[in-house]
Order: sequence, then structure tokens, then C-alpha cells
Amino acid sequence: MGNFNTELLLKHLTNIKTNPIREEQTKAFYDNLKDKYFSKLDKIKSSSLNEKELIAKEFLEKLKQFKEDYKTFKENIYKHYDTNKTELIWYYSEILNILHPLSEKRNTNELYIEINNLYKDLFVKYYYNDLGNRIYEVSSISVYYITLNDTEWQIDIGKDIEYELKEDPDKYIEITRDEAETFENFFMQDLNIWYTSSIRQAVTYATFYYQGMKRKISGKPYISHALETLLITSTLTGDESVLITSVLHGLIKNTNVDIIEVKKYFGLDVAKRLLYLTQMEDNLDNDKEWSEAKKNILYKLDNACIDIKIIILSNELSKLREIDRDFQVYKDNIWQHFSETDKKKHRWYHEEVLRRLYELRVSRAYEEYQKLIYIHLTNIFN
Repeated sequence: MGNFNTELLLKHLTNIKTNPIREEQTKAFYDNLKDKYFSKLDKIKSSSLNEKELIAKEFLEKLKQFKEDYKTFKENIYKHYDTNKTELIWYYSEILNILHPLSEKRNTNELYIEINNLYKDLFVKYYYNDLGNRIYEVSSISVYYITLNDTEWQIDIGKDIEYELKEDPDKYIEITRDEAETFENFFMQDLNIWYTSSIRQAVTYATFYYQGMKRKISGKPYISHALETLLITSTLTGDESVLITSVLHGLIKNTNVDIIEVKKYFGLDVAKRLLYLTQMEDNLDNDKEWSEAKKNILYKLDNACIDIKIIILSNELSKLREIDRDFQVYKDNIWQHFSETDKKKHRWYHEEVLRRLYELRVSRAYEEYQKLIYIHLTNIFN
């Protein structure tokens, strides 16, 4: 293959923490891959986009057949495929990478997502590694981990692994088991959002500053709210800078992050939006009565651009989803866990927010927000 990085593959297979393959075995493994698969992959790579679509459809059927066959043969299935698990996963992952341009076209995007999700379901699992409280994504030939680089924030999901960070524990973001499970749920909900490096960078940045923090009522990792807000925002816009702002939306208010640092890593547009969102909630931290403080948010929402309104909708919907989940435990006593315990005031606030988000009324997020307001704040039987 023209751009195949032999050195990277050898280095990866030799150094992988979960793989006992040593250098001599790795070279033999590589030679076998070269003989069996490189010419096939080259043909796929040189095919036109229309041909790639046909290949993708055949590949999807092949994965579906593998899933059915696995029910019968379990781990003995690889004998019937005249291969072993490691090389088949490598081969399929290479096909997936070559077919990635299909994810960028509207008429083939869903096809690629279906293939990618099925591949993940069949061959990749997420698990929590007790050594150092680090999260890994593991397959037979890959291990990805959340890392922190001195000059840039990044999460290594994909083929390019930062090997030089391997021996330096200070470069890892250490997270708890609950945080690891939160990431697992996030990955499983929408892998498609994960393909831009800037969004991965923003998620890692938020993870670092939110590590160890908990949601007030549920006790779940704080990062869960940031990730859910990001997922909701992704249903409303594809603008990368808005998506980045959504996952970072509470950082200035809730951590010691400096807005100058945000500008350095994520640019002026993200920093401006984040500052505006933070200023909306400034009065919540002083001695003003709750309703008066909320009026500041509503006033600023009146004058906000559509990008800010999208993030506000995503943020408030995520909060009401959380209330909906916690309501199963606390019932109507849930309002006693808030600084303002009067449910009627919460109803007033959310209905006013909803009214100001009217231009987003055709979205599912708006409809869900409206429904949850009714269920928990308007319905007299609740």
C-alpha cells in the first residue's frame, strides 16, 4: 500500500501493552499480512467512490454473516475463515479506514456508520484497567488510551498512537471506573461524532478538568453531562466550533480553567461563546434571589445568536433528562436537592427558556425538552 506505515505497525505490535508478541514474531506477522492482504487493500484504495460504496455494501454483508457464524462457532470461527483473530481484525480495520471517505457524503454516511458500529460491536470492547485508573479501548492489535500532551490536548482514538507517552505516567489523565464507564456509554451512542481531532481534543480537555467531580444528585461523573450536551448539540448542528463549545460549556464556571487558555487551544470563536455562556450565569453565584438571577439568563438569551441558543437547549435538555432519571428514585422530593426548592419557579424558568428557543421548534431536542417540562413541571399528577 502506498501510504502503509510499516515502521508504525511493527512498533505498535511490539510495544502494545496487552499483546505479548515480540519483535521477531511481529516481523513474521507483518510479512504474512503483506502476502495475504496488501494487494487486496491496494485495489480497494484505488477504486472510485462509487466502487467503494459497492465494496462497503458487500463488506457490511460480510460482517453480518460473521456475526451469524460467530453464534455457531464462537472463537473457533477464525479457522473457518482461514485466518486468525488478530490478522482478520487488522484486515477489516484497514478496509474500514480506506472506506472512511464514504462517511463524508450524505448518501453514504449512514452506510459507513452502520459498518463502523457493527465492526466495533464484533471486534472492539472498552474496559477499565485497574493499573493507574486508565481507560483503554482494546482489540487484538490496538490499545488506545486517554493521554495528556505538554503542548496539545488529545485523545488517541484511531491508528496513530503516541508511543513516547507510554513510559511517562504524568502524561496520562487518570480517571475513575465510573468515568471510564461514562466514556464507554458515550462511545457506544455515537461514534460518528468522534472522527474530528478537535472534538476529541475538547473532550479530553474537559475530562482533565472535570476528573473526580460528581453531579449533584445522581453522583455520576460530571463529564457525563458535558458529553450528553455534546451529543444533543450534534443533532442540532454540524458546526465543529459549536460542538466544541457545547462540551466545554460549564468549564469556566465550575473549574479553574482560564479563558485565555481556551482561546489558545480552541480559538477565538469558542472562547467568545464560552465567555457569553459563563456571563449568562454570573448572577447565580452572588446573593441575588434565584428568580432574579435566572432573569439575567433569560435576558441574555433574548439577545443570543442561534449557536448560543442551540447550546442552551442542549444543556437544559440534558439537565431535565437527568431530573427525569433521578425522579425514579426521589419522586417529587427531587426539588429539595436544588438551591431553589419551589417547583413552580423551575416551571416558570424552563417555560421561559422554551419560549425563547422557539426557532428551534422543529428539532427533536426541542420537542423532548417541551415534553419533559410537561411531565415533571406542568403535569399536576407528577
